[in-house]
Amino acid sequence: MNRRSFAKRLAAVTGTLGLAAASRSFAEAACPAGQDQCEGYCADLKRDPNNCGRCGRVCESGACLKGKCDNRCPAGEDRCADGVCRAICD
Repeated sequence: MNRRSFAKRLAAVTGTLGLAAASRSFAEAACPAGQDQCEGYCADLKRDPNNCGRCGRVCESGACLKGKCDNRCPAGEDRCADGVCRAICD
């Protein structure tokens, strides 16, 4: 491989890495207020039973209140047959 070929490949890799970092920074900044970035998506760490208190922490009860797994359902929701709290059960 000659120097010119090496330089082109290096520039392509460096540019790709820079673009990926810029995209990640943009995605982190794109979350609405009250949500945090969790591996490419936004999550409410205070209420999301799949990201309760931190990304990826799943509440078996299906209820996340103030960032902690809780067996009680939030106000206005009932525990449905599948064990998950919802405003309307099927």
